[in-house]
Amino acid sequence: MVYLDLFSGIGGFHKGILDAGVKIEKCYFSEIDKYAIQIYKRHFPNAIELGNAKYIKGKMLGEINILTFGSPCQDISSLGYGQGLRGKQSALFFKAIRIIEECEPNIFIFENVEELLSSNDKKDFECVLRLFSNIGFYNCEWQLLNTIWFLPQNRPRIYLIGHHIGKPSGQKVFPIIPSFAKHFKTLENSPKTFMACLTTRSSLARRIPDFGWIYTKKGIRTLTPIEYERLQGYQDNWTEEISDTQRYKCLGNAVSVPIVKMIIEKLFTIHS
Repeated sequence: MVYLDLFSGIGGFHKGILDAGVKIEKCYFSEIDKYAIQIYKRHFPNAIELGNAKYIKGKMLGEINILTFGSPCQDISSLGYGQGLRGKQSALFFKAIRIIEECEPNIFIFENVEELLSSNDKKDFECVLRLFSNIGFYNCEWQLLNTIWFLPQNRPRIYLIGHHIGKPSGQKVFPIIPSFAKHFKTLENSPKTFMACLTTRSSLARRIPDFGWIYTKKGIRTLTPIEYERLQGYQDNWTEEISDTQRYKCLGNAVSVPIVKMIIEKLFTIHS
C-alpha cells in the first residue's frame, strides 16, 4: 500500500487505516500546521513530508494506492465563515482535485462537514460531484456518518469514496447501517451528559457555551485534552508535547478514527 495523506492533520486517516489491519509500505503526507506536523511525525516517523498541497506534483509521486483528504471546512461549517466551497480555506479542495487527476490513485476518500450537503443552496456539493465526475476515472459513493455510532460525540460528517474504474479499488462500502449505534442513544439525549461536536476552542466555540463542556455531579467543567482524544478515538496523550490550546485545535479539526477504521474494513472486506 502506497498512501498519500493530504491535509493530514494529526494522522486520523493514517491511524484508522492501520487500525483496520492494512499495511502501509510508503506514506506521503501534506500539512501546513506546524503542531499537527509535529504530532504526525512523532507517530509516523517514516512518513515522507511533502509540504503545502499547493505545490505537490502528483505525477512525481509514482503509483498511489489510496489517497485521503479532509480539506479545511471553515468556510462551509455552520460555525464558520459562510463563504462556501470557494472560501479561502475550503477552496483548497480544488488542489486535491488537481492532485487526484495527476496521480490517479486506486481509491480516494474525502471527508467534510455535514453542511457541505446544503452549503450555497446545495450548489457546493453539486460542484463536488461534478468535479469528481469530470476526472473521468472514478465511480463515487457517499454517506453521512456519525461518530456517535462508536463514541459519545455527535459528529456527523460526509464521507465520499472514489473507486478507480481501471484499477483494483476495493469493495463498495455504502450504505452502512448503524445497527450498533443504539448503545449511545441515551448519552445523546441525557440531561446529565452533553457531548457535542468538538470544536477548536476558538472564539467560534464561545458562541455555543455547551460545546466542549461536560455536566458532572460536581457541576460543569471543560473537557480535557485527553477526553477530546478519547472522543475522537485516539489513544491518551496522542497530542501531548504541544500546548493544550493547540491540542484542542488539532483534535477539533481531526477525523474520528473509528469511522475511518470501519470504512477501510468494509472497503477491503476485513473482519475485525
